[in-house]
Amino acid sequence: MFEAAFYIVLCILPLRFSEAEVIQAQFAVPDVWDGGFRGTITFPADREFRYGWLLYITFDIEVLNFEVHEGIVLGVHPLNKIFVAQHKAYNRHLYIDSTGRRSLGCQGASVRPPAAEVLFIPMLSNEESVENALDAL
Repeated sequence: MFEAAFYIVLCILPLRFSEAEVIQAQFAVPDVWDGGFRGTITFPADREFRYGWLLYITFDIEVLNFEVHEGIVLGVHPLNKIFVAQHKAYNRHLYIDSTGRRSLGCQGASVRPPAAEVLFIPMLSNEESVENALDAL
């Protein structure tokens, strides 16, 4: 008699289950000065974001010395029009806000006030890398 071995192999893959996880944010420029601007990035805060977040910002013109006050700029496209920013350690977990919205300040230098498309990308787990989160784009 032969006995057959039976094995089950379980493979767990981190997946981004929904492209709805990429949230369109609004960008406004309330303050302008000669050669620079201060902007606000506003996105929905009607649910909790536990594992961190990214901002993918595309400007219509070159922006220099760009910074997000509550984030860390991780990467800049060579033409200074596309920026990727990530949460800081103290604000990786964003709670529901009673107003349903949350705003982050930013600033930079440009020849005129820029227009921008901003995508807010919640991280789906503690293990998700920046590269995997950006794959949702």
